[in-house]
Amino acid sequence: MRADALLAVVLALVAASGPSPRDLLNAARPLTAIEIASVLDASRRAVARKTFRASALSGRLSLDVRVERSGRPKIVRTAFGLEGGMVFGVAAGAPTPPFSTEMRWHEDVVSIVEYTGRPVRRCDGSVEPGEMVISYTLSSRSSSWTTEGRRRDPTEIQYPNVQRVFELLRGIAPLTSGERCSIGGRPARAFVAPWKPPPDRSSHAPILTGDPIPNVAGEPSQTEATESLWIDVRSLLPLRWKISKRGVLMYGYDFKKMSLDLRPPPGVRAPDCIG
Repeated sequence: MRADALLAVVLALVAASGPSPRDLLNAARPLTAIEIASVLDASRRAVARKTFRASALSGRLSLDVRVERSGRPKIVRTAFGLEGGMVFGVAAGAPTPPFSTEMRWHEDVVSIVEYTGRPVRRCDGSVEPGEMVISYTLSSRSSSWTTEGRRRDPTEIQYPNVQRVFELLRGIAPLTSGERCSIGGRPARAFVAPWKPPPDRSSHAPILTGDPIPNVAGEPSQTEATESLWIDVRSLLPLRWKISKRGVLMYGYDFKKMSLDLRPPPGVRAPDCIG
């Protein structure tokens, strides 16, 4: 029997004979590995076919997410602004009279990423392993959407973004049960794991960073950071995910279930192959 099928059978037996996932989230004691897996499985099923707004704890960004039946994100939409500018001129004391000219620009961008679930197809007709991802981008500097097809990078879920949350519900990392507290007025319980930064994929020669000594760029660094996922006791939905180091926030999102219309832009033809 396959490992995932065996786990499903075990979780079904736990659900039938033991405390419910809500009871486990309320338990004052630490949870066992099987109990944690049962809670994560219930939460993964709870997020299926729902839409969420993920707001960065830094307050600078929000993303809208539509989750498919499997519990993985299907559509991720982001809207953000880009600022830029340049100042140039002649300083006081120069041979010519001083002057200064300032140029600034602002660009609004909407990005929609669709995880198709289809295999990657090359434009020569060949099919390759991996998932086809379609990106749609609309800039205030243009009047039409641009599209691009690509293969999903398997390491995406290792980077700090909303993808990580839904993969944690699938058991990507060994979590331990943590504290119970209130998140946005909702009772929740934390699940915690050491945060392991993704390896440096650059091709440069190793660089000694000296923190701690010795430490070579590209090797997993000993950051003493942790990632925490809070699950709502009542709805079983994720409420917050964050990475922190020695109690200091490094990165994270709050999640709120909302009714959102998330789909590819209408009338825009998506590429069906990649070059």
